[in-house]
Amino acid sequence: MKKDPILCEDNTLKYCEKVIHLYRKSVIIYKTSFNEDTKSCEFNFLLNKVMTLSNGCCNPDLARETLYNLLNKKQRKYKDRWSEGIPHDPRSIKIYKGIEKIAYEEYGDYFCFKSGGDGDNGEILMYILDDYFEDEDNKGCILCEL
Repeated sequence: MKKDPILCEDNTLKYCEKVIHLYRKSVIIYKTSFNEDTKSCEFNFLLNKVMTLSNGCCNPDLARETLYNLLNKKQRKYKDRWSEGIPHDPRSIKIYKGIEKIAYEEYGDYFCFKSGGDGDNGEILMYILDDYFEDEDNKGCILCEL
């Protein structure tokens, strides 16, 4: 049976997402490694898995670009969020305000939470919560079925 090249290209994203889901350890190594040789090795491993899973159906250049974009799209660091003027997720603000109040009133201001300035611990906590909610909101994207 001959492969339909248009159908193959449409499924490249799904094959890449499936490999990212199946080989999470390699994804973690790729994302956390500062060593470019290690990053390259893990990337090639994942790309090879995409090509194997697709039974050679994917265009290698398209698969390489799609996989690279998926692996590197994540997360703005808090400095990027701040410099781009991206507001906090309302859920992050609500949780932070609640924690701040309880920590102050019930725990003698143990954490000395502050917000509103660059690098304040309350701001960092809200950026962490922003990342958490962004991950939660995007969970369905990586777990697409073939």
